[in-house]
Amino acid sequence: MKIYILLVFSHIVGDIFLQRNAILSRLLKGGDLSKLKRQALKYLALHAALYSLPIGLTLIFFQSFNIYRFLIIFLSHFAIDYVKCYMIRYKEMSLEFVIVNLIDQLMHIGVLFVVVNL
Repeated sequence: MKIYILLVFSHIVGDIFLQRNAILSRLLKGGDLSKLKRQALKYLALHAALYSLPIGLTLIFFQSFNIYRFLIIFLSHFAIDYVKCYMIRYKEMSLEFVIVNLIDQLMHIGVLFVVVNL
């Protein structure tokens, strides 16, 4: 049960806090990764990598890490966000925006629960 709680915490750290920080903003020349990932796949891949990092560290801490789990987490995050960023049209702060983001977060957390049980 502890691993699930820490994975959800790692999800929040990787998907929110690591995406919006001063160091990353300087590296991206003032750009916001949450917006840049919608403009180029390299930024989406960077987003997925930053997301996967704290989750991978959590799996290492619980001695549950293996490369296949890590790749599933990275690739599924990339795929889910690709669909969200490039295939679904919605206006920021609309009801559709809220629904799409809720489904997005539930899918990411669902992947974590599946991966832990592999």
